Amino acid sequence: MPRSVADVLELAAEQWGMFTTAQAVQRRIPRARLTRMVDDGLLERPTHGVYAVSAAVDEYTPIRASWLSLEPTRMAAERLREPTEAGVVSHTSAAELLQLGDLPADVHEFTLPRRYQASREGLRVHRGTVPAQDLVFLAGLPMTTPTRTIADLILTRRHDPSHVRDLVDAAAARSDLDPERLRVLVERRPHGMSPAVADVWLSSAMAHQSTPAPDFAGQILDHLRGLEVLSELNLPPMGALQIKKLISELERVTTAYASSVEALRAAELAQDLQRRVDGDGQ
Repeated sequence: MPRSVADVLELAAEQWGMFTTAQAVQRRIPRARLTRMVDDGLLERPTHGVYAVSAAVDEYTPIRASWLSLEPTRMAAERLREPTEAGVVSHTSAAELLQLGDLPADVHEFTLPRRYQASREGLRVHRGTVPAQDLVFLAGLPMTTPTRTIADLILTRRHDPSHVRDLVDAAAARSDLDPERLRVLVERRPHGMSPAVADVWLSSAMAHQSTPAPDFAGQILDHLRGLEVLSELNLPPMGALQIKKLISELERVTTAYASSVEALRAAELAQDLQRRVDGDGQ
């Protein structure tokens, strides 16, 4: 095996079977060798300036390649010593990897504590800080927690509230959501929401803990309606009345649950209107 090929494989072995062009140059690996290895099917180019050993490519290769491209001269191990500074997978990219909801993740999104000019297509970098309490690791990459991911998506207002609500439901169903932390994040960060709008989102986040899920409530309602028919024949008047009251209450809860997205839209619209009024008055 030519020495340059061995050098390539040694370099790639240090970070998920991948490396950047800049890192190869630092190791004095000829670019012509990289081109030949691509032509021979030994290497792939998952993104501009990044190579991956073909045998090591997996579902995480694209996001890892984008992460490496943020600082192409530095090795992953060096950057990960300070994960909050290294570039944190966030927003729709975090939601996709955390398997929350079904938002389109057509660009790779990261959060950095400093200004970064994203010049290539398919990359979006947000400026912000991610404290340790909002950080997890997945596939070797620093990533925002489910709660922080949802807060980021709420505040960017790029997505339909009903789609973000799906993320809330998914996280809450897995007990991966911290409602109080969500309140702090959506209220206190720059460009945060008013307490009233935050309350709407918080009530949405608490829904799994305080109300039956709509399909479950529907099953109960169907069952109770059957009992209501039987009650006319078999139950004393008081028992029939209690069943009717329970049906009415469950219908109210189910309707409120289903309309929470509409409440969200109304609250956000009210907040936007208030901002315009405040702006006109200045």
